[in-house]
Amino acid sequence: MNATFVDTIGFSSQTDGSPMVKRFKKEMQTDVFPDAVILIITPEELSNINSLKNTMDDVNNALKWMKTIFYGTEMPVICVLNKIDEYFNNELPNSEADVKKLEEYTRNALKLVNKYLIIPTVKCIPVSAMKNYGIDQLRLSINATSPLNAQIVDKNLDYISQHRLSIANKIIAAFSTASAAVS
Repeated sequence: MNATFVDTIGFSSQTDGSPMVKRFKKEMQTDVFPDAVILIITPEELSNINSLKNTMDDVNNALKWMKTIFYGTEMPVICVLNKIDEYFNNELPNSEADVKKLEEYTRNALKLVNKYLIIPTVKCIPVSAMKNYGIDQLRLSINATSPLNAQIVDKNLDYISQHRLSIANKIIAAFSTASAAVS
């Protein structure tokens, strides 16, 4: 699995020559072709349509750049619904009713995300990085998209780990453990 973590916040509002776009282009100039795009959405974004549209604009612009850089190839998109514990008042789903509520929430999130995304995602994985919920399911979904057979490559890890503790670090830890087990 080859992964590059790119924080797209504010990407859509940038011009072609802006420092953010230049940094993104530089990060994407690599011999390593990403196997998939992991789109991380929070409950706040789902509940605020303008916030969701801004996020999707950022992601769509990043997807367009990747398609240009990688010769027209579209990568599969996996949607991650992070902070799912916030949907359940900082708890995890723990009853049959909660599970049904989560399934409905996930279906609705998938429809809403695909309404604005240029490359439709086929599934949404509910995750709570803080409570280690859904990380294994996410790993399995990524493995189904592209079998884990290589190390994670990331030019942006220091920045991400300093400013975005959460889900990126959980994904890296899950794959580092899995890579060690495969080796």
